[in-house]
Amino acid sequence: MFYVIIIFLVITLGLVALDRLVATVGHRRIIEPFQAAEADAIIVPGAKINPDGSPTDMLKDRLDAAIALYASKRAPLILVSGDGRDSALNETASMAAYLKTAGIPAAAIVIDPEGYDTFQTVLRSKDAYAIRSSIIVTQTFHLERALFIANALDSDMMGVASDFRDYASMPLMRLREVAARVKALYECAVFGLSRS
Repeated sequence: MFYVIIIFLVITLGLVALDRLVATVGHRRIIEPFQAAEADAIIVPGAKINPDGSPTDMLKDRLDAAIALYASKRAPLILVSGDGRDSALNETASMAAYLKTAGIPAAAIVIDPEGYDTFQTVLRSKDAYAIRSSIIVTQTFHLERALFIANALDSDMMGVASDFRDYASMPLMRLREVAARVKALYECAVFGLSRS
């Protein structure tokens, strides 16, 4: 039993350390909206949408922050990136429709239907869409991971937080985020090895 407790403590401390590493590195790139320099694009990572196809509050807040940045002329394009495979629950279609309803011109909206996770969203913005500089918009807990990935991929990306309200699912999301950060560390390590 003693060894089980030791192993549990070591794993727990390791997870906490990895979580803090991602938070520390990512947080350095978070800025206030007024600090954002002009960039090639504003990036909005996808999230769960409602059964009727509309964005959830969390996703709506990301999109509203992107709309404000676009209105202040921080970038000429908004890239919506998410899972576009499911015709009924298509994240990117929902996001694009919301932006159009808000008055964003269709020509200013770029859709990446293959941003299946945050790593792919950050990587594809550079490799698939040739975006050299960007502002990514999402909630702080997610933003830190996205910007950690951007740092590892040597991407010119800054982040603006869209924490506009309290979310009922936040405790669960924060718990899930620990595992997501471990996955991001692994993805960045594998990517680095593949490019070396």
